[in-house]
Amino acid sequence: MIETERLVLRNYTMDDFDALYEIVSDAETMQHYPAPFDEEKTRGWIKWNLENYEKYGFGLWAVVLKETGEFIGDCGITIQNIDGELLPEIGYHIHKKYWRRGFAKEAARAVRDWVFTNTEYNEIYSYMKYTNVGSYSTAVANGMRKVKEYLDPKNYVSCAYSIKRADWENIIAGPKTVTKEDIKSALEKLGVEKGMILEVHSSLKSFGKVIGGATSVIDALKETVTEEGSIFMPALRLSPEMEPTEEDKKFGIKVKIKIIGRDEKKTAMGIIADTFRSLPDTYTGREVISTSGWGKHGKEALTGGLDYAIHNGGKALLFGVDIYKLTAMHYMEVHTPKEINELYAPSDEVNKIYPPDEWFIETGHPPLKAWYTIQNMAYKKGLIKETYIGNCHVMFFDILEVVNLYAEELKNRPFELWGIKEITRRCKIK
Repeated sequence: MIETERLVLRNYTMDDFDALYEIVSDAETMQHYPAPFDEEKTRGWIKWNLENYEKYGFGLWAVVLKETGEFIGDCGITIQNIDGELLPEIGYHIHKKYWRRGFAKEAARAVRDWVFTNTEYNEIYSYMKYTNVGSYSTAVANGMRKVKEYLDPKNYVSCAYSIKRADWENIIAGPKTVTKEDIKSALEKLGVEKGMILEVHSSLKSFGKVIGGATSVIDALKETVTEEGSIFMPALRLSPEMEPTEEDKKFGIKVKIKIIGRDEKKTAMGIIADTFRSLPDTYTGREVISTSGWGKHGKEALTGGLDYAIHNGGKALLFGVDIYKLTAMHYMEVHTPKEINELYAPSDEVNKIYPPDEWFIETGHPPLKAWYTIQNMAYKKGLIKETYIGNCHVMFFDILEVVNLYAEELKNRPFELWGIKEITRRCKIK
């Protein structure tokens, strides 16, 4: 039995049938499943979990309110097929009358802690249909990060999130305070050296509290690579993503970002990149899609963006963000077939409303977020080193080694990579 502030998680019994059936037979609750459960499937669900208790020592547990003993759903750990691998997965189902009260988050967090305390698993997962916002929000709230998207006959597209034991240990240690010297020490242990060329993307808040803020992070980087090295950061003149209006949605607009002026101090790149861009010894391009550079080869940012870093042994440092912030990936998209680009390009009508020299607009996405596939490939090949600095998860890798994975996939299987089956049938790739 697991207890939280408001809940008790206990083994199922067949006496839970009526309360469970009320939940899993409801169409709204089961909207992300192929269909609601009938009575036979509901009994089978309880039986499956009873068998899991015997086989594994865990399963989905009944979730009851501590105060009243009322059964309100289930939550636990089961072994699931996630993109062809059998993996430990946290699942949860809460009665809809108790939605938006934090019960799924509370139960899932308790299960997460139980797994890392009572089993030898070093990574646990949650997966869900790509439309299940509540489920992936719960996963993120409990420290999980998205690790892949994949085509799934049951869900069309499924998303998988995970948390590693080291991530969990960092979370339960609580908020940390970080100094410049802490950052320098961690970078050196990670393998960052004097003379190195870095592409850096970052989230300051991911560290916890940094004494000296963004300036301390920048100074730590500079003092580690020295002026013999080079640092590049994004300088895209883009606002944070804006919520499409109802009228926008009629045109299929999914992403809406304003192009901002050169003198704007705050962009969507984050406070570390914005501070770096503003420094007097930093070189910054003047185009909308630009890069800031510092150090021996920093001036290359003015003419080639990240070209120099990509092709001259540059390393990527991701502070509290993942591969979807890695600007160098875009440099490989010259290999994207035009059919894919045309499929999601804004219409002339949309471009009249939102001129391309003033707005960045997307009117659709491929079914899969392919960059997570590349990130997963890089992990499996052992290309990514990781550490923590304070509460910040850090990824460190050779830029070209990782972006070349993307280039090869775009050359050889672009439609499969993005999950675009329809075009695969119509087009031949040479």
